[in-house]
This record gives sequence, structure tokens and C-alpha cells, in this order.
Amino acid sequence: MAQLLKKFDNVLLASMKKANNNPIPNTIRINGVLLPIGTPTPTQTPNASPSQTPTVTPTKTLTPTVTPTQTPTPTITKTQTPTPSITPTKTPTPTSNPVVPTCAVLYNDNQDKVYYYNVSANTSTLLTMPAEYSGGNDIAHTSNKLWEPTGISFNEYNITLPSFSAIFNRNIPSPLNFSNSAGLAAISDTVILAVNTFNSPNEVVEIDISGVSPVMTTKFPLIVGRYITGDFYRTLAYKFLVLNTDAFTDKCYLSQWNYLTGTLEVDVELLLPNNSCATYGIFEDSGNIYITSVNLDGITTNLYMIGKNYPYNITSVNSVSKVISGASQIPSCLLTNLNVSSSYLCSLNDVTIGTQTWAACNLNVPTYRDGTLIPQITGTSQWATLTTGAWCYYSGSTTTGDTYGKLYNWYAVMGIWNEASKTDVGQRKQLAPSGYHIPTDTEWTTLTTYLGGNSVAGGKLKETGTVHWLSPNTGASNSSGFTGLPGGWRSNFGGFNNIRNNGGFWSSTEVDSDFAWLLYLAANTSVANRYGYNKIYGFSVRLIKD
Repeated sequence: MAQLLKKFDNVLLASMKKANNNPIPNTIRINGVLLPIGTPTPTQTPNASPSQTPTVTPTKTLTPTVTPTQTPTPTITKTQTPTPSITPTKTPTPTSNPVVPTCAVLYNDNQDKVYYYNVSANTSTLLTMPAEYSGGNDIAHTSNKLWEPTGISFNEYNITLPSFSAIFNRNIPSPLNFSNSAGLAAISDTVILAVNTFNSPNEVVEIDISGVSPVMTTKFPLIVGRYITGDFYRTLAYKFLVLNTDAFTDKCYLSQWNYLTGTLEVDVELLLPNNSCATYGIFEDSGNIYITSVNLDGITTNLYMIGKNYPYNITSVNSVSKVISGASQIPSCLLTNLNVSSSYLCSLNDVTIGTQTWAACNLNVPTYRDGTLIPQITGTSQWATLTTGAWCYYSGSTTTGDTYGKLYNWYAVMGIWNEASKTDVGQRKQLAPSGYHIPTDTEWTTLTTYLGGNSVAGGKLKETGTVHWLSPNTGASNSSGFTGLPGGWRSNFGGFNNIRNNGGFWSSTEVDSDFAWLLYLAANTSVANRYGYNKIYGFSVRLIKD
């Protein structure tokens, strides 16, 4: 009998437990292209008229990289408590509250209520909040504190999980020059991470609330023209992940910055079921990243898990019978593997060639180093008249971008992003991420000289085979490890040409006011040529380490 009672106790407890004047000596200008005397001409005439140049007709931009998958919502099977065969003589005392994992996910709804959410069980447990709770757009919490933004201040509560209760602790005035924040996250019991909407663009700030008066430190600005409409969090790997909306197109983006350097690592458009960030939140649990989507019925929320690697697929997980306005996770529980892997940064290790260290991939970043967005120009006529930085995918195809990187005009290479920066060098941006720079013409010459001179260096720089290069890919050995790829070009008339046949790599060195030097590789030769091209052209960029 005693053994049966003990078994019954355990079962119950378990059941209640988620150009054409030539200024350069020894060169000749042919059809607008500046060539050294005695070197072969390019395989295609770059500055031909628009009707001659493009061999590839620009196509409509392909579907963005992130496509939500429609997968069935998994069914959660609840274990039925078995009925004991013998009635116990003493009824065990049940646990008054469900057991809460140390790492708790909290969310608030549109009814000014806060819930503990168990992701694996898909259950929500109401927290008892005091009258002071106003139901802010987002919340942040630690193991024993919860904060909400109220527009002009923050309310702080002491919380206990369980028994799922909160007590108003204090009102914290907003720092000077701080406006309302639609995004909030906790770093510790005394530091809150927030988005300051006071300035444009919005800024990510830290707010130290350990003293009577809060102290705000600006970390870095968000992308120009973007604003927070969803949610965000910071991980222990010093990554900052945010849902944000483009003010001009209304498109929703998932963006990730390196929190220490302010470098944008990921910026990808999300194709969401409701097609708007405004109804979304983002949080993590057990090493997975989730986004929440309020349904069109206005009373339920779908939960999706987002892949942490390109192409960041979205998978349906659960449906919650609440409207989730913002979600939060305890910072001490965030895992270092929560950061999203970047599709823009080279996945191959840098390669050292002689005294130089080079990136092993073509550049594919959409912003300057400080996070300022570089315009993506798709229109032919608009590209042909550019005098500031821009980029494009070859023929508008994101697929080619995944392999060959983006094509940048020389203005982007030099960080010429507005009118003032055309003449004021001090106002120019940096295209290369921290630790790298655009190679000078001299640095390209150092590379080819180390590899035996221009006549053979091309073959040593080119990737082997004909998967990416057209046949015959003459002399290609890639013995240098550089893995040069033929990204083609976009001409100063806006047409695209020679992908898989030629690859040009900008230098930061001018020929004159209209032309700049680059390194040029071709499928039909092992020569690495040095040419001068019009600055409007779009070519590949390969970085060299500082």
C-alpha cells in the first residue's frame, strides 16, 4: 500500500510540471577604356553603346531571400494521468503553481496583461500585475525585475516566478533627449537596452538605471529610413537583432548588428504572412529564435521559428490565443549561438598571399561601415547618371549576388554618399567593414608581382573549373587561394555584361576625375590586366586586411 501511495504521489506531481584625352603616360584610351600600351584589350568593349553592351537583359528582381514555409503546426500531445487502481487513504497536496524554467519568456498582450509563456507546451500563465501597469509596447525583464516604457518614463516592477506576481517598485524618468521606445531589452538588473526615437535615424542606446537619475549612452544609429515596428533583443555574443520597417516601401527587415562595433552583419527582407513588421515581436527560447505574428482576426498570434542561417527560412510552430505585443527573455539565459549567421560576410577564411591578407569572397554588404544604407539601383537610366555610391545585383538577381557578390560603382568604393562628400573627403564613409580596406592600385601590383607578374598571375588568382567560369578558363590554378570569381560588370549606360566571363575588382586609386584603376581577370587568358574604367561602372570588390 505504501508503495502504491508513493507511486500515485509521483504521478500527480509529474502531471503538474517550454573618356578621350589621355592624361596617363604609356596608356591609350580605346572606346572610353584606359589601357596600358602593349596589353591585350578586354574580351568585351566596356563602353559600347547601350544597344551593343548588354548581353544580358536585366530581369525582374527575384523573390527575396527569405520565404516563409508553410508547415503544419505540430500537435502537442498531453499525457493523460493514469488512474490508480487503489484509492489512497491520504490525498497529496497539489503544487499551487506550475514549475517555471529558470529561463522564462514573458510577453504582454493588447489587454494590458503579462504572461509567462512555455514554448514547448504552448501554454500561457497570467501574471498578477498591479494597477500601475499600463501595458507598454514592449517589456524587458530579468529574473526578478520587469520594465515597461510609458513614453516619458519607465515603470519598474519586482516580479516573482512563480507565484506569477508583480509589485510596483518605482517610476524611472526618461533620460534627457530620450523619446518613446518600441523596442526594449534587459542587459542586467540595472541596464536597459532601448531604441531612442528622439533622433532620426533612431538610435540604439543603453540606459543605466542604477542611480536616481538614469544615464543614457548612445551605441549606434539604426539604418537611415528605417524605424522599429516589431521587437529586438541583444544576445551574449554581442549581437543585436531587430525587426524594422522601411519608411518608404513598408517592407519588413530582419537586421543584425555587431553590438560592440556597430557593424551591420545581416539585413534581409522578411516575407511575412501579414506582410508587416507592425504586428510582430521577436524573442528566443532554448537557443532558437522565434517571431510572433498577430493574425488578421485580431485575437490570436502565430508563432514562427526563424532559421539562423541563410536563407533564414520561417517555420510555423504554434498558435497562441492572445495578441502578443512584445516578448522578453532573461539576458543571463541568452545563448552565444543565438546570433544569425551573416549572408553578407565571407564564409571562407581569409587567405595570406606573400605579405598581404585578402578576403576570399567578393564583397556583399548593403551598407557602409557605420550602418548607412547604400542605395540599391535597379533602373538603367538612374544608374547611368549616378554621382554617388550605389550597388546592384547582376541583372537584378539575388541568386548571382549569393555567389559573385554585389556590383558597386566607384563612388560607393570611396564612400561618396552625398553631395558634400563629393568634395569633402572628411565626410566620406568607409565601405569596408572594420579591419579591412579597399586595395590601392599599388597593392594590386604588389599581389601580381608576388605571383610572378601580370602574365601568369591571372591564372593563379582564378577559381578553377567551369562551374562559375566559362570554358576554357585558361591557366586557372587558384594556387594563390584567392578564388577570383567572374562577377561581370554593369556599364556606365546601365547594361549588364560578361558574368562568368570576366571579373573586375576596383582599386581605390583614381586615373583622373572620371576613371579609376582596377584588376581584370578573363576566362580566355591567364593574364591579370590593369585597366582604367569609368567610375559609374559597377564591378566587384575584394577587400584586403589592414
